[in-house]
Amino acid sequence: MSDKTKRIIAGFEHVEGSYEIENYLFGDQIDSVTPGCWIYGDTVYGDMRIGFENWGTYSVPVMAYLVHMNTVRLPTKVKHQQEIAVVNGYSSSVTTSIETNISLGTGFIAVAGGGLKITDSSTEGIHGSTTRSQKIEMEGPGTFNIYQVHIAYAHCATSAGPLAHLFKYAKTFARPSARQPDREDLYFMTSIATSTIVPVASKNSAAPLSWDDIQEAALMEGYDAEINGGMWSIDYSAFDTPGSHY
Repeated sequence: MSDKTKRIIAGFEHVEGSYEIENYLFGDQIDSVTPGCWIYGDTVYGDMRIGFENWGTYSVPVMAYLVHMNTVRLPTKVKHQQEIAVVNGYSSSVTTSIETNISLGTGFIAVAGGGLKITDSSTEGIHGSTTRSQKIEMEGPGTFNIYQVHIAYAHCATSAGPLAHLFKYAKTFARPSARQPDREDLYFMTSIATSTIVPVASKNSAAPLSWDDIQEAALMEGYDAEINGGMWSIDYSAFDTPGSHY
């Protein structure tokens, strides 16, 4: 991650809910849009499938960010409908940076997706990354960049530490107990697309962050598992909180 990218991410504010997220990222577009922001979000707990097993996992949204989808040039003053491939489910970059299959059931969207407009990739939950066709209307003249908002989630998969080698970016933390003296938890990130698609004039556009940049900033540099703190934290009481299970 470059020093410039570090400075950009360091300037991100913490916001909450889709209204604040979209207002912060896009604002009134007098200046350039903002490529991302930190999120205050609730932790949820449930089974996440990693490889061939289900693991009890805490999940919390930590960052919203813009993914560039397309650039459209309109030479004249005309209304134009551009057909684009909208991502559903996991961001495409997630599935290429993890060397195993990961999935979340439909209950995750119902419990964790409130107020964040996240999408699923099938009727049974999030099982990869898919695309669908959607038309976006713009009016020329001008050049427009089309962005989709994605939500980066941090996960703590309990006892899954031995699977860390399957992830490009991951942390582990030993948390032994009387029942599990060798317990080692796994911390990693995924990203889920939202239904928010926005065209932005080129003069107001901003270079998007890479998935590598986000994982480095949020997980590797932005979180300390030992103190459960940093730019975000996990609310472990979600395990015992009604309405926080999926």
